[in-house]
Amino acid sequence: MRWVWGAGLALSLGCDDAAPGAAADGGEVCLGAACRDAGGTACRENRDCPPGFGCDPARWQCVPEARPCADRSGCLLGEVCLDGVCVLPTGAGDAGVADGGSPDGSRPDAAPLDAAVPDALLDAALPDARLDAALRDGALADMAMDAQAADAAWVDARPPDAAWLDAEAPDAALPDADLPDAAPDAAPEDAAVPLGPVPRGVYQYTRLPVGGLTELQRVAFHPSGDYAVALAYSGGGWVVDWQTGEATPFALPAGDPVYWTDLAFLPGGDRAVLTGYRFGEPDVGFVAELSDGAWRAGEGPVVTESLDTRVPGERLTAVDLSPDGVPVVLASRRVGGGYNAVLRRYALDTGGWLPGIAATVTSAGCGDLAHVRDEFGGVGVVVTCGENGADLHLYRTLGGVAEWVARPGVGNIGNLGGIAAHPSLDYALIISTSGRRVHRFEGGRLLPSNTAPNYSRQGIAQVAFQDDGRRALVVGRAGVQPVRGTVIEYRHDLYRCPNVANDCELTEVSIPGFDGPPYNAESTHRINDAAFRPGCDGGLLVGGYSAFRVNVGYLIRFQIDNGRACP
Repeated sequence: MRWVWGAGLALSLGCDDAAPGAAADGGEVCLGAACRDAGGTACRENRDCPPGFGCDPARWQCVPEARPCADRSGCLLGEVCLDGVCVLPTGAGDAGVADGGSPDGSRPDAAPLDAAVPDALLDAALPDARLDAALRDGALADMAMDAQAADAAWVDARPPDAAWLDAEAPDAALPDADLPDAAPDAAPEDAAVPLGPVPRGVYQYTRLPVGGLTELQRVAFHPSGDYAVALAYSGGGWVVDWQTGEATPFALPAGDPVYWTDLAFLPGGDRAVLTGYRFGEPDVGFVAELSDGAWRAGEGPVVTESLDTRVPGERLTAVDLSPDGVPVVLASRRVGGGYNAVLRRYALDTGGWLPGIAATVTSAGCGDLAHVRDEFGGVGVVVTCGENGADLHLYRTLGGVAEWVARPGVGNIGNLGGIAAHPSLDYALIISTSGRRVHRFEGGRLLPSNTAPNYSRQGIAQVAFQDDGRRALVVGRAGVQPVRGTVIEYRHDLYRCPNVANDCELTEVSIPGFDGPPYNAESTHRINDAAFRPGCDGGLLVGGYSAFRVNVGYLIRFQIDNGRACP
């Protein structure tokens, strides 16, 4: 399968772009083998632009964020004028309702809310049913990763031990595979499903007064609930003591800027596995570990980078534990005008990679994964993609044969952000960041989009389940009119939602007065992640906002008043 970068956009080919911004005739610049107007700063993605600017996908030029307008004629292709500001529209089906924010030009594109190609443009220009037919061969070097390819891209696949196959990556750095299936059919023995739904929660929120916080990206509790680890979007992180509310910072040694993406505690709690990448040319992905023993011994947060996991040219974007407790790490690799999604397993005993990988070509950069059951009851890995487009893939072993299933059940999805599986692994919730929908993946496919609750005025981005599966929280950018910290409660198996404002089984439980003390937030501020404390009905929210000379961090404790108290 061959993908054209910018599929759905009109691209003019005909110049040499060996170096981004290389001069072309007539006062133009050359990007993506296309001659572009040089009237503004040329860009491929948001990180090419200066702070306060984003990359316009229609012109490939840097434009200011939140530009004022009188009507739609004052905005760029694909934008609408809302409340006097040019913004990107939501996905198809949400006509007339637009996102009140914009991509952060000061951030690399791995941020969940960076949707450089609006879904409304992508779907309108290139319907899903005609996607493969519309892609032209020759526009991108062959990734040699399609299982149907004549050049036998899948190497060393010997059923049934072929769950992790060799991907013929461009730099030939990916090893062959010869290892047992990584997708057992049985669910974890302790993944009990509640017998009935819990009542709608009544939430109380308290912002913890921690100095020096920057925008926080991810949070996870130690299995004991004694403390949590919160990762900053860039730089370092904090260990948060639950009883005292005190947060102790940590950071890796100096070097290229570090961007954290995800973390997961091992079931026994002896350590947490952290993923991220060092920003540079090229980016270098890596895994790090935080020691529980060192923290409990009073040595402070001891975080060690696993040197054998460094992967040049990749951003390690997420980690999820397989049913047998092995960390599975997702990487996003930019190749030519497209992307690869790469899955690797982290070796807990050696601190490196286990043999073998699984990889596929995707039409967008991929940022999250979860283990979920397919239509036959086996457990596969679902990968969500939302950077510069929208895509969804399922990796599983079927009848002893490992395979990638592209876009299972996908209709109009929008750019995809976070995914979280119910502890039973029977289904997962997936967030569409541009479509503002809470999708459900079940039985090996995405359920129809018209059944997905649609929060069109809130930039939802991430979802997290309670450890017993009773509840999940959906979080994202602040809602407007009035400004509130976006939090939406999902209760197990109550998904019906004809209208989010009426007769919806999901409940908005957002933080009121988010624009006043102690938050003083604006509509651009975000709740990026949530974590329930094990064994009770409370936990932590993290978020903030970062831009040029502005970096605000939120560490917020929540408690469900009509639930189990967190001691």
